[in-house]
Amino acid sequence: MKRTVLTLMVLMLVTPAGVAHGDPVLDGLLSRAAADGLPVDALRSKVREGQAKRIPEARVRAVVQQLMQHMQQARAWLREGKKAAPPSLMVAVAQARMAGLAERDLKSLVPAGSGPRLAQRVDTLVDLRLRGYRTQDALQLVRGVAQRELAAVGGALDGLRRKGELTHSEAVDALLRAVRAQKGSVHRAMQSLSQHGVRGQGPPASVAPAAKPKKGR
Repeated sequence: MKRTVLTLMVLMLVTPAGVAHGDPVLDGLLSRAAADGLPVDALRSKVREGQAKRIPEARVRAVVQQLMQHMQQARAWLREGKKAAPPSLMVAVAQARMAGLAERDLKSLVPAGSGPRLAQRVDTLVDLRLRGYRTQDALQLVRGVAQRELAAVGGALDGLRRKGELTHSEAVDALLRAVRAQKGSVHRAMQSLSQHGVRGQGPPASVAPAAKPKKGR
């Protein structure tokens, strides 16, 4: 009995403000996540998203539980020795797993001991997969692009594909070659493709340079 009371007191102390959502099962899951040291804000965000879309509570609970499990799995292989896994990277990897990315592919991109900056590479990988690009193609491109220009990758690829009438794979190949030649810059790669064409035969009517990344971002 004393242990039960103590557990409840601990959960009350560690549960962040605003965690309650009126569903006892869901509140219990969020309390367990907080007690386990998981990034609860990401879970709360899923709950709010589900409620806004009027998704049945049972489905919201299932999604929250699945995301918790992926967070725990991500934490287990991301941390290295006494070095804790960065919360932002843990969330990014967990959400990538929810989106269908295989653990082996994510491990190849973010090995144990990785820092929080790699969260943006994981998010970009997920974005490319959702746009229909193959995982292995997307991985090559995400690895080759400079950190500050990752946000431009999806739009650049889609622009190449639509205007150059390319397949997904052809667009990746063209941008990847140009990015490597331009030392990781998507902006300069798109300028080069605009001048020389996707296949090096003069500029297609089509290819517009990517927006130049703002300084300080």
